[in-house]
Amino acid sequence: MRKQLILPAILAVPFLFACNEDEPEVILPPVAAFETEKEIYDQGEPIEFFNLSENAESYLWTFGADETSTEENPVYTPVFPSNAQGYGFRVRLVAMGADGTTDTVLSFARASKRALRTITITEMSEDIIEKIPFEYGKVTELYLLTGIVNAPYDWINEYQTYPARTITEDFSIPYDFYISPSWSDVYMGNQEWFFHLHASVKGSEEVVSVKRIVFNPTHYEWYEAEKGYNAYDIGDEEISLKVRFFYFE
Repeated sequence: MRKQLILPAILAVPFLFACNEDEPEVILPPVAAFETEKEIYDQGEPIEFFNLSENAESYLWTFGADETSTEENPVYTPVFPSNAQGYGFRVRLVAMGADGTTDTVLSFARASKRALRTITITEMSEDIIEKIPFEYGKVTELYLLTGIVNAPYDWINEYQTYPARTITEDFSIPYDFYISPSWSDVYMGNQEWFFHLHASVKGSEEVVSVKRIVFNPTHYEWYEAEKGYNAYDIGDEEISLKVRFFYFE
């Protein structure tokens, strides 16, 4: 009896395989999708696009009017139109499946110039404070130079620096530097910049270099600050600075 029961089961196995071989392969349609790490990027900052598409074998990206890429996860640095302060551009992704069908998704990316507004010294070590010269009965001028590293020094002039602030020995932290009204278009992008703090007793020709910091603004995570400004914090063990700015629309 056991042999008679086993034989039909064995004969049925080829029939099952034959049925599976006749079934067509199911190809799912492609679904195009992508994202970026941030909502807004700085002038000159590369934008990395993360491809989230499904069931796709090839891709065609279009940035703006005519820049294209076939990479899966492209990196694109937008070129600002002449005299533009902000730049929004369309991004289109076409995902193609194995059977030639496609799916398209459209979105927009935004890049902007970062306009510098104020700098606040939030912390200063005793070693730094000791470098600041003071004389009895006189005030000391504390001022800040800023500019692009390796740019010609002539670029740094009285119209592109923060005006001097007068202090006495009992000055307190935090301490603010405000942008000069004549220096209204300071665009800090994806470059190395410096802040250089100087001090001198008013009326004296001797200028003391207090502290110099080199940094790239785009390497610091920013947050929303007061009065509609954004801000980021830079510094080291000797000094900490809060830099306020806003993005152009």
